[in-house]
Amino acid sequence: MGVHIYKFMDCLLLKSRRYPEEVARMVIRDVLRALDYAHTECSIIHTDIKLSNVLAACYGRMTVDLAMASDEEEDLHSQDCIAADGSTVTIHETAPVLIMPQQPEDWNQMLFKLVDFGVDKVDQRLSQMICTIPARPPEVAIGAKWDTSVDIWEEWCLSEDSCGTTLHLFQMLSHCILYPEDVTEGILPIFQWRIFGDFPPELVARSSKGIAWFDENGHLLDGLVEALQNEGHLKLRISLKEYLEAVTDGEVTFSDECWDILEKMLTVDPQQRPTAKELLSHPWLSGELPKAYYFTG
Repeated sequence: MGVHIYKFMDCLLLKSRRYPEEVARMVIRDVLRALDYAHTECSIIHTDIKLSNVLAACYGRMTVDLAMASDEEEDLHSQDCIAADGSTVTIHETAPVLIMPQQPEDWNQMLFKLVDFGVDKVDQRLSQMICTIPARPPEVAIGAKWDTSVDIWEEWCLSEDSCGTTLHLFQMLSHCILYPEDVTEGILPIFQWRIFGDFPPELVARSSKGIAWFDENGHLLDGLVEALQNEGHLKLRISLKEYLEAVTDGEVTFSDECWDILEKMLTVDPQQRPTAKELLSHPWLSGELPKAYYFTG
């Protein structure tokens, strides 16, 4: 059926510190195909999309390359340290040798499969608090009813490292943390507002907890805004693009198509969030990615 892709992903992250767009695009495309089928044909909502629930099936030369990667290791860097007895020891950080496809067409030899579907159905949800906290979409964060659109938001939080830490798609591509690792239920809506803007008033109105953070117009409560302003190191409102440029000094960029699909997947209003089927026709997934955004070594 396939193998877990931790070794593949972890090695790639260690080598380049971030995933190339082409890797992210292949994973997102195949997971969206699975979600489209689950949502439209089976009326099933996954609610637990993460890297440990994605398997990789490889064909042709790619299978041989990954097999080679499992038996060989290479040094990434080394560091001299002083042991307890005063002697000097050298610590080596290693990673499996990973031979990556160099040509765009070679990526077609890989297929990613979404597994471990839950039991939530469109007409029967067993729990209100789904997803890990950093992955929760706005409607779940404020206690509103949710549907298949939660899987679309959650997919941007697809990646999870081998220690179980959630990595947003944004972090996969940029190696930048968007939310604090210890973000809590009480803080998450504030961070979402800071980056994605006001919440739809109707979403707040039909939620069980929205009034704890937002007024009837979907604006963050004045007291919370004041608290943010008192945090001198935080800009009150910042877009994803502004944040990326600030934390990487402009050294990391995404293609225009990638930015566009990110913004669509991260639509705060779940009723306006695109479906899996609609996203599959997006140019980032269906078009050819500029060469600059492929893995080159």
